[in-house]
Amino acid sequence: MLESQIIIRFRKLLTKKMREKKIEFMFYKIPDFPGGPKRPFDAFLVVTGKFIAIEFKVKGNKPTKIQEYHLNNVNTCGGHSIVVDETNYKEYVKRIMRGAEITNRQIKTMDLG
Repeated sequence: MLESQIIIRFRKLLTKKMREKKIEFMFYKIPDFPGGPKRPFDAFLVVTGKFIAIEFKVKGNKPTKIQEYHLNNVNTCGGHSIVVDETNYKEYVKRIMRGAEITNRQIKTMDLG
């Protein structure tokens, strides 16, 4: 399976689940810039106030040292980072949904008055 196919499957499944639960989110695939600088990771997701950096890999491939640096930097700054492949994308969608549903319930019960 190609990396682009993993991204599409992940995004479609995540979008379907988020819409079913009526949870707002933003998924953004960082574009490639031919001849330009390397991107720090492939995509990011913002859901219920949480930032998640995502690196997509074909099974068996690992992030480069510079990608590891950026993913670790996101964690250090209070965000989350994940490395997704064709064997684990469904599990990551489940985990993201579980966290989003809990946070979404907490937001709805907050007294902001």
